[in-house]
This record gives sequence, structure tokens and C-alpha cells, in this order.
Amino acid sequence: MPAPSQITVGLRDDRPVILPLSGLSLGLHGPGAPAVIRAVVTELVARSHRARAEVVIPSADAKALFTESECDLIGLATSLPGLTITSSLTAAITHLEAEVIHRARLMQATDEPDVPSLRTADPSEPLPALLIVASTQGNSNHVLQALLQFGHRYSIGGLILGSWPAGTSAHIAVEGAVARAEGPHSGSLIGARLFHVETDDAVDMLRTVRTSQGAAEPSATVRPTDAEVPELGDHTSLPAERNVDMPELEAPMPREQGRPIRLCLLGPVRLYATGMPVTTGLRRSAHDLLAYLALHPNGVTREQVIVDLWPDHDPQAGTTAFHTANNNIRRILRQATGLREPMFIIHAAGRYRLDPYLITVDLWDLTIALDKARQADNDAERRHALQPAAALYTGDFAADLTHEWAETHREYIRRTTTDALTHLADLTQAEHPEQALAILEQALDHDPYSEPLYRTIMRLQADLDRPDAVRRTYQLLESRLAAIDAEPNNHTHQLMAVLLNHRQRSR
Repeated sequence: MPAPSQITVGLRDDRPVILPLSGLSLGLHGPGAPAVIRAVVTELVARSHRARAEVVIPSADAKALFTESECDLIGLATSLPGLTITSSLTAAITHLEAEVIHRARLMQATDEPDVPSLRTADPSEPLPALLIVASTQGNSNHVLQALLQFGHRYSIGGLILGSWPAGTSAHIAVEGAVARAEGPHSGSLIGARLFHVETDDAVDMLRTVRTSQGAAEPSATVRPTDAEVPELGDHTSLPAERNVDMPELEAPMPREQGRPIRLCLLGPVRLYATGMPVTTGLRRSAHDLLAYLALHPNGVTREQVIVDLWPDHDPQAGTTAFHTANNNIRRILRQATGLREPMFIIHAAGRYRLDPYLITVDLWDLTIALDKARQADNDAERRHALQPAAALYTGDFAADLTHEWAETHREYIRRTTTDALTHLADLTQAEHPEQALAILEQALDHDPYSEPLYRTIMRLQADLDRPDAVRRTYQLLESRLAAIDAEPNNHTHQLMAVLLNHRQRSR
């Protein structure tokens, strides 16, 4: 469905009162104003899954409007794609300014006069209708007023809790009656009775919307876009024997399983829809774009995607290549799932990301497991968190991609996961030495030139009284290093001698 351009806010003489959403600059005050604003917000959020709309509210205003009941609204917002709660009014304005800049660039590139025309010319750009809901705050009013002045062009509107001389102001009595109004829309509002929703009813409606959209129960108290995202490079609890410059790899918020799309990136890139492999129709560029977006679950700008995926293209050709790949992904996934409305790739605040409510990724599952291990309070919890890593890490990241960014992340993920598996083996060794040995051998399959890993295996084999296995492990290291014109260092050679001599003396 197209983004909404209007919203029905009430009745006047038994006829609907319809106001433009794009360019709306309306302030509501009086005892009935909060209930009317709640009605507008719940209506738009309910439509956001089908129509393209996003409501942006500073957290202080969200709490004032919705949380008289015992409800974690910010946690609820994590499950509602049409509702964004920011830390402050300044953050909300920054969010809108970023959208204005992004939309202005798109309009300039396509020579379109406004966002409605841009949506027609390029349907692949979601460009939702944006509504900021906020109370007035000093100097911020001037910035917000400037944004709303050009709101129609950029598909942005504002609903202000309080008097708003810069646009239309209306005094709302109890039960939504408009007692008086001033400004451009005053003629439509005076004498009207606006829709209104009490706090508990509004919260129940938002919960119902979340359930109807198949969203997970909220497990966090902040929206993912505002959260401090843990990085794989910060595993202080997982010891490593080497130091590397680690690129950023974001950990997404955990999502419940059962999504229609599964993207597998550990090994060659594979895509599944409703459990069946997608083997035809997907362009090579779309295949690469899926892997790239999975590395950035919190979103990445189109410009950065073009720089990394199409470095030899000029800006115009890169933009065309990006939209071609984007459209190809959406078309193929809609055909494969039979779902006609989802975008699968979300665009918001100038950033593109895979929809975590429709798509699961094995790399995300691995990242979450390693992050849980980093945050664990004790070895038992750490071992439990790391156990899925052994099953998940079935191959190198996107083994069939040759981009420089893929090579960089491939090496980083390999080393980070190998260190995690080594640590899991260390935690498992005392009670299950054979299982620990199997984990180490799996790690060796992924990092065949890691001498520290060979040394760890040799020590465990010696503890299990297997001298022949110690020799074979050393000989395997020798043969693999010889293939790259290298040889084991003295430390590894001395370790083998010590382990074998110690066994002979003990016998």
C-alpha cells in the first residue's frame, strides 16, 4: 500500500474530519489533547504494517502519553516497526533531519519535485510518511517549525502536545470536543469531536497490533536503533593468542525463530524461503547485497553499500545497480513466500537493513551466542552460551564471495570463532575430554595454520595418553606449513619433545 497522505481525526456534523498528514503542523492543548493524540498514534501504527508510516516520539512524551498503565512502552516499540521512540526531542529532530537530507538527495538525483513524485518514479524506495509527536521545548521549536514548513515536500508532519502558533492550534475539551481553534485548519476543527483513546486502551491496541503482525514479545527496553550494539571484537572473556585489528561486526537484537526467510552465510551463501532453497532468479549482485546487509543488522547507508559492492561505478551507475539488486531481492522473496506486501529490506533514517521479523541469519545466531558468552557471569553459563557456536560455524563466512570486505570479515570471523571454540574446549575438557578434542579438531578444520591450536590439541592428546596422536598432530602441522613454504616454530617442536619425554619418564 502507498504511504498515507491524509488521516481522519474525528467527526463534524456526522462527516469525517480529514487532515493532511504530509505537512501537518498541528498543536493540541487542553484536558482532552493527550487522548486525541493517542488515537492518532495508534491509528498510524496499526496501519504501518500495510501502509508506509512511521511515528517518531521522544521518550519523555511517550511516557507521558502512554505509561499511566504498567507498560514498558519502549520495550513494546522494539516490536512495532511503525513506532520509533528516541531519547530526546533533539534526537527526534536529528532523525527527521537525516530523512530530509536523504530524501533531498534522492529528489535531486531523480529530478523529482517532492517525495510523492519520487515514490511514483521509484517504488523500491519505501520512504514512509513521518509524523513527529512531541511537546514544545524552547529553542527546539524553531528547528521543528522549519522542518514542518517544508513537510509536504518531504512527507513529514508534526503533532504537537501544546499550543502551536506556527501552525494550527486547537483546544481539546474532555471526550475530544474542539472548543476553539486558530490557524489554517481551524475551520475543519471547530465544532468537531475528535477520536480519543484512553491510556489503557491505547496500550492494549498497540499490543494487539504487535500480535497481529507476528512480532516477538519485546525482550529489551530500548529500540535496536538506539541501543549500544555489542561487537564481536570485545570478547574479553574469550582468551586469544594473537592480536588482530578487528573490523566492526554488529550483533542484532535476538528474534524468535519461525521467520519465512533463512539466510545462511557460514559457508557459501544460501537462501531459503519457507524451508525450501531459493536456487533461481536471484542476481549475483542481489546475492552479494544480502550478505553485505547481514553484516550490518542495524543498517547501512546506500552510499556505503555502493562504495563496497560497486567501487568501480560512478554514483549514478552505483545507484542504479543498488536499486536493481534491491528490487530483485524483494521480487524473488515475494514469489518464494507468496507474501506480496513485505519489503524484506527496510529503509529508515537513510539506512537499509534486512527485516529481522521476516529473515533469520546463521551469522546473527553465531554473533548472539558469542555475545552471550562474553556477558556470562561464570564458566557454566559461558560454556552453555558457547555450545551452539560449534554447530553453527559450519564454514567460512560467505566462502563464495571475493569482495575485499568479505575477505576482511571472513578472516575476523574465523579467528574470533576459533578462539571461542578453543575456549569452549577448555571449559569442557575436565568433564568431557573426548568432546573437547572433537571441538578442537573442528576448530582446526577452519584455521589449519594456527600453531597455538595444534599445541592445545597436542597437550590434550598427551593428557589422554596418546603419544602417537601427538606425533601425528605435529606431522600434520609440518605438512601443512610446508605447503606454504614454512615450518613449525621452536616452541611447538620443543612442546612435542617435552610431551613425549614426559610420557617415557612416567612409564
